[in-house]
Amino acid sequence: MVVFILVLASARGETSMKSSTTFTSFTTITLTLILLLCTPLLTKGQNDPEPTIESLISRLDGSIGEERLKILIELVLLCEDEHLTADTIEWGKKAQELLPDFGSPIQELKVVHSIGYAYAKSNDSVSALAPAKRAEELALELNKTDYLARTRSMLGSIHFQLMENDKALEAFSSSRELFETLGDHRSKAIALNNQALVYRSLGDSEKELELLLLSQQAFEVADDPMGVAVIGINIGNLQRNSGQSEGAEASYRRSLAMAEKAGSEKVKAGALRSLGMSANDREAPREALEYLQQALDIYLELGNSQMRIIAVYGTMGESWEILGDYPRSLEYHNLAYDMATEIGNVWMQTVAKSEISMIHSFNGDLNSAIETLVECIEVARENEFSPLLKPFLTDLNGLQAELGKYEDAYNTQQDLITFMEEMNSEENREILAEMQATFEAEEREMKIELLEKGQALQEAELENQRGLRQSILFGFAFLLVVLGLVFNRYRLSARAAVMAEAMKQEQAINVGLREIDQLKDDFLANTSHELRTPLYGMTGLVEAVLDDPEKSRLETRNMLKTVLESGHRLTGLVNDILDFSKLQKGGLVLSLEPVDIRSLVDVVLTLSKPLVADRSIEFVNTVESSFPPIMADSARVEQVLFNLVGNAIEFTQEGYIKVGAQLVGDQVKISVSDSGAGIAPEHQEKIFDYFVQADASAQREYGGTGLGLAVSRQLVELHGGNISVESVLGEGSKFSFTMPATNAEAAEIIHAVRTPLPAIYLNEPDNSDLMPSEAITSLNVTDDSPTILIVDDEVLVRQVLKQHLGSKGYRLEIASSGADALEVLGSKAIDLVLLDIMMPKMSGFEVCREIRKTKHRNDLPVIFLSAMGRQEDRVASFDEGGNDYLTKPIGRIELLARVAVHLELLAGHREQFEEIHELRRILPICSYCKKIREDDGYWSLLENYISQHSEAEFTHGICPSCISENFPEFEKPV
Repeated sequence: MVVFILVLASARGETSMKSSTTFTSFTTITLTLILLLCTPLLTKGQNDPEPTIESLISRLDGSIGEERLKILIELVLLCEDEHLTADTIEWGKKAQELLPDFGSPIQELKVVHSIGYAYAKSNDSVSALAPAKRAEELALELNKTDYLARTRSMLGSIHFQLMENDKALEAFSSSRELFETLGDHRSKAIALNNQALVYRSLGDSEKELELLLLSQQAFEVADDPMGVAVIGINIGNLQRNSGQSEGAEASYRRSLAMAEKAGSEKVKAGALRSLGMSANDREAPREALEYLQQALDIYLELGNSQMRIIAVYGTMGESWEILGDYPRSLEYHNLAYDMATEIGNVWMQTVAKSEISMIHSFNGDLNSAIETLVECIEVARENEFSPLLKPFLTDLNGLQAELGKYEDAYNTQQDLITFMEEMNSEENREILAEMQATFEAEEREMKIELLEKGQALQEAELENQRGLRQSILFGFAFLLVVLGLVFNRYRLSARAAVMAEAMKQEQAINVGLREIDQLKDDFLANTSHELRTPLYGMTGLVEAVLDDPEKSRLETRNMLKTVLESGHRLTGLVNDILDFSKLQKGGLVLSLEPVDIRSLVDVVLTLSKPLVADRSIEFVNTVESSFPPIMADSARVEQVLFNLVGNAIEFTQEGYIKVGAQLVGDQVKISVSDSGAGIAPEHQEKIFDYFVQADASAQREYGGTGLGLAVSRQLVELHGGNISVESVLGEGSKFSFTMPATNAEAAEIIHAVRTPLPAIYLNEPDNSDLMPSEAITSLNVTDDSPTILIVDDEVLVRQVLKQHLGSKGYRLEIASSGADALEVLGSKAIDLVLLDIMMPKMSGFEVCREIRKTKHRNDLPVIFLSAMGRQEDRVASFDEGGNDYLTKPIGRIELLARVAVHLELLAGHREQFEEIHELRRILPICSYCKKIREDDGYWSLLENYISQHSEAEFTHGICPSCISENFPEFEKPV
């Protein structure tokens, strides 16, 4: 019986994907599901193991007092168990008459609970409310937790039918907690499903999916494959409606397996039909027909499944429609229509007939399609099926236009506009009704006044009265015209206001889309930079090892450890991106178990120590060894801790990073605090959003993709917790998140088996062993070796560049920021600069502009390094004074070749410059004619003249012709 109702609920969810249902039918099915699942077997433990209704009725004859009351209560419970609602209410009322004299509180509890359930099952929620509330009072007085749990579940269903969603959620939540206290996992799963149904009616699909997943997990704990299967179908329907086709199909297949395990043919048929609809979605109609035929065979064999059979016929018609076999499609839609007519379901009749109309149109019979669709519209209007009218009118308009019936198409378009205005302008209709009522009242008053005047006037004045009436009628007509114009103006102004508001909303949406587009561009650029940096470190260091196999064992080991660290960093970035995708699609499922938070924090802090490089940061684990475990997915909690600790390392130059935990009620609050740079107040609310960073420019001081904190927030919320931040700019930050605590038994087990971490974590060498020192010197350095300045904020990139360039005998200078680079350039002779673009505080472009103020391109070549290889970045690098541009990850051979070429060009430039100066020294240029002197015969005269004049006047000397011309007192030597 429970199985039947569960399948009925899942079938309703499937049907809703084809078309909406009325709220009344939805709540009826849902209410029946909730009540039947939550009804306790109250007859358990009776003296008569197998009483019958007839035997109990026969025992009533002659019985009196307490004996009669006892028989009546047995009769009430048995009728309730047999779902005889009218009999349950009848016998219950008779039992209530005897309760004041002979009954006990527990007997009254049983009776009022059964009466309330019977009324609720009969959809008479108003009558059900009073006995249900009385049952709640008695259960509280008697401390009957089991009755209280089921009574509040019944109250939730009653409030739900009365559309009191807040009260329904409160009642279902309370029943869920009570069932959890009782250890009744199956009833807890049902309570979770009930809450999901309320959120479905509210349109909150995200919350519905969350509760359905929890319900399915509870059914798994209860070892109830039937419940797992039914909830799986509902989850699949929700995923399918939101476009997650792969996840939906996986849910359906799992439900099929669970239904076969439970031996339920009805649930199996529901899963098969869902798989058929999913196959149609991905354009696989042949596969869909196989699933649907199996489902149809089961429904036909079971009987009493007309609603499901109609739905299967309709889906099979869609399959043949996809295949292009319109006659077969029409055949199945006609079968659906005939069966819907047979059972009197007007809604499904109308839906089936609309599908028949569309098949006629696909088959080229537009006249039949129009005729059928017109009938559908008439039925929809008669039965107030508002959700169907808009698509019907839209399709009819298109068919009429296609057939060339433009006048009919225009009229249909006007009907559609009128319908939309009626749907969207309820307020306007109320104003119109008010104006009409006012007008009618005024008209009645005017008529009464005219009649009274007519009776009071003399017959001699009848002619004048007639003229007066005509004047009044004329004024009345004029008033009508004025009212019409006023109303029309009001209508136009209201429509203009609606259009203006719509335009304003559209502009706001456009602004939001532009902001999202900018966030996407920044995210892609930053992600490219973050991914390429560890990738370059891995490839570069491996190339260095392969190029020089004679390196020392310690140096090779250190380089390989650096490669491993880069791999871990790259894996973390990729995992954040993958988790982001899963979380957006709702495909991430937690594996909950008791987790020792103390040990987990030890692992995270130990593995994070190498990331601090040469900074002085103390890691502190303040979680006590006896701290109770949390109930969570250990891998996901570890991921959150790695993200928060990694974030603290990024923002902390020196000081401490502490991780602690404290018990707050039934939650554990875990905090990660640091003494770093802190976060500005205006950024604190946004840092948990996807792709958002406090600074996304090229000069940003801290890296990252903008995903870590956002993924962490969703992982925490998936556990039922929350995450927050407290920060003071310049003083540090404290991130806190909550996780559910586990019970004392699990805590005792974990405490008993808790062991210290393996020695490989606790005794791992410090940073100096993991990362080669910045002070590694180049091989084969001579006095003539060129000096290269490496400028990059990434330790890993600097290490790779040093390995590659050091192997070629270059002198190396290192700078981790733009300011350090300018300081080195001001104090040392540098031959070439390798300059990163994206650096903290001062970008590479700014550094290059400062260099070019004193050094020309030919005097000091600058090669830009960047993880972004966009065309605009390359152009900008040359505009800012760069000589070359290399994109990370950079191959060793390409790097060395580019460096060698620029050093050769530099050497050639310097050699040419020295030759010019040497020529000027050997062959001085005349100060007058600016030509090189052709002979040296005048030297004695020149020396004589210089002895008498200032030497500064003849810095480059004077040629003989200029001496004769400009200094006649000197004679040209022979």
